[in-house]
Amino acid sequence: MNFLPIFLNIREQTCLVVGGGATATRKVELLLQAHAHVKVVAPAITEPLRHWASDGRISYRAANFAATDLPNCRL
Repeated sequence: MNFLPIFLNIREQTCLVVGGGATATRKVELLLQAHAHVKVVAPAITEPLRHWASDGRISYRAANFAATDLPNCRL
């Protein structure tokens, strides 16, 4: 088995996405649909992520991942 299908209630929970490419964009879109608070950490991000960050739908830190990004994240 390569994947573990799980269901989590992440409504209003902070979820961290590391990376800013196409895969991260798809993940962020799903997390937003689940009403999560999304935090993205990446040196560069796609245009949709940039748009969501400027609209305040996600938070974005332009940097490489650090362990200090993990506290208070549910997923």
